[in-house]
Amino acid sequence: MLVFCSGLLLSLTFLPRNPIFSILGAGILSMTLWWGSLWIFTTRGIFISPLMPLLAVAIVFLLLNLSSLVSALSRAKTLRLSKLKADEVSRFKSDFLANMSHEIRTPMNAVIGLSHLALQTDLTAKQSDYLNKIQNASNALLGIINDVLDFSKIEAGKLDMASEDFLLEDVLENLTTLISLKAEEKGLEFRFKIDPQTPNHLKGDPLRLGQVLINLSNNAVKFTDQGEVIVGVRIVEKHENRITLLFSVQDTGIGLSREQREKLFQPFTQADLGTTRKYGGTGLGLSISKRLV
Repeated sequence: MLVFCSGLLLSLTFLPRNPIFSILGAGILSMTLWWGSLWIFTTRGIFISPLMPLLAVAIVFLLLNLSSLVSALSRAKTLRLSKLKADEVSRFKSDFLANMSHEIRTPMNAVIGLSHLALQTDLTAKQSDYLNKIQNASNALLGIINDVLDFSKIEAGKLDMASEDFLLEDVLENLTTLISLKAEEKGLEFRFKIDPQTPNHLKGDPLRLGQVLINLSNNAVKFTDQGEVIVGVRIVEKHENRITLLFSVQDTGIGLSREQREKLFQPFTQADLGTTRKYGGTGLGLSISKRLV
């Protein structure tokens, strides 16, 4: 903004922290007639108003600022309403999926159970092959459903952690049952490296502990073509009746680049498209594990 008095360009500092209002107040303070021009900078260029009395400049200036403020408030309100609507839709989706867990899992468990029973009967080689494929596909689908539902529950804040007495050996035995056969099929060695001082009687959530170990071990076996997968357990801290254990899963697999490591725990993310095609999966296992931990 330019302000003129008797044809001279003036720089005023009646209000040191606000030179614009210093200039606008100059005419009032000096009791003389001042003239000025507004320079308005826009994305389309500069607009320069004609010379006019300073009072008119002040009015236009205030109106422009008021208009800008109203526009900013309107945009902020629109953004806030859009965010509220998006949050509501996201919450509805998460609530729906979280509440559907029983309805979706029950028929899948029935398919798996019945195919398992059918495999115990007298079958031809072709029938046995068909049923094995049904069971394998059903287990894979149930795993995907479990991942999606657990992630939705976590997002909706509906995944509760239990606190109960359990035996660590039971968790590790179940892990062995689920992982060792897969490792054996690929010619991998699956073993444990456990600190001898690790207590067997613990209190916590054995289901979620097992889920994290299964996710990590599954990934290790999936992305390892030769060598071994080692599940480690060691004591980090021990204080009276409380203990902190560190669980780890180590493998001799394909490894990850720095960029891939940065995205490792992001949901629905795998190393690359080729990885997804070759190894399958939803890309949720590690994200769920991180949130559980």
